[in-house]
Amino acid sequence: MGGLRWVKRILSSRRTGLIWSLTALAVLTSASCSASREDLLKIFDLDLPGCRTTNMWSAGNKDWPQQHMLLRFTAPKVCVEQYLDDHGVSRDNPLHWPTGESGTFGDQKVSPTDPPFQPQSMKDFKLKLDPEKRYDLYNDFKTPTGAVFLVLVDPQGEQSTIYLDSVSLGHD
Repeated sequence: MGGLRWVKRILSSRRTGLIWSLTALAVLTSASCSASREDLLKIFDLDLPGCRTTNMWSAGNKDWPQQHMLLRFTAPKVCVEQYLDDHGVSRDNPLHWPTGESGTFGDQKVSPTDPPFQPQSMKDFKLKLDPEKRYDLYNDFKTPTGAVFLVLVDPQGEQSTIYLDSVSLGHD
């Protein structure tokens, strides 16, 4: 019991310093886990499309080995198609969401409406997909240095919203 009182006394006498240290640690940790769009584009060797875009958003981590990038934007359909073509995507044979497939993978049940991205990416994108709508899904989007992205295209008439989630960083 005396040891516990001693720890409490040390913590209360150092409370201000401890709170400051924890705050600084939280700021440093969050700063190292996120990166600017420019930093992420450079790390993944990814260029933005040459057309006018709206709804641009990105997030990610530039620190190795957790390097990861999410990118979303809306652009004219023809621009999105050109962007996909410029990155080696085979648009002739896309995957689709919902998949239309169900079954099991190992011991996990697979549903046609399972999200196309990891749960954290879905949350970060704030992406809620309509199972009554058909989305194109591509897994062969590559940058010049070999970074690979899983891409979902949400068609909206003459516009499309594109969601890119990095799968691998590639190499220099």
